[in-house]
Amino acid sequence: MVEAARILHRQHNLLPCLALAHTLDPGELSRHTGIDLSGIHIIQNDTYSIVNASEVALVASGTATLETALLGCPMVIAYKMSAATYVVAKMLVTGVKYIGMPNILAGSEIVPELIQWQVNGANLAATAARLLREPLRSATIQALGRIRGQLGAPGAAARVAAMALAMVE
Repeated sequence: MVEAARILHRQHNLLPCLALAHTLDPGELSRHTGIDLSGIHIIQNDTYSIVNASEVALVASGTATLETALLGCPMVIAYKMSAATYVVAKMLVTGVKYIGMPNILAGSEIVPELIQWQVNGANLAATAARLLREPLRSATIQALGRIRGQLGAPGAAARVAAMALAMVE
């Protein structure tokens, strides 16, 4: 994702930001992962403001995809795990067409999903760049708005959980 952010910065003049959990230290993160975070603006404790101000987001699959959807920000969902875990998951999980909650709720792919070997800097950047162009950008924002409308008033998390359970039963 850092590589993709740098590509998007070079090619589209976007300011690369990383929403970092308050429990993580940027220096420690860089030391433990070996990832050079220079040139990446690290923002802690203000994820919603960053997402709300973003043109596009690169989001790891999980609850953050629903939060990003509710903020109406076009995103690319990335999901990568060990090869062995992926093979087992493919055998055990059936009948699920999408991994991202926005797509699951919509019943169609409204935001792109990159899975396993598709997840690399070049693919993430190219996919995100498509979301910067019209008419796809507006269509994506409208589809995300429909998700927000579908979830309605506060308490969306409980309704999403109920919807997810209904889909697997």
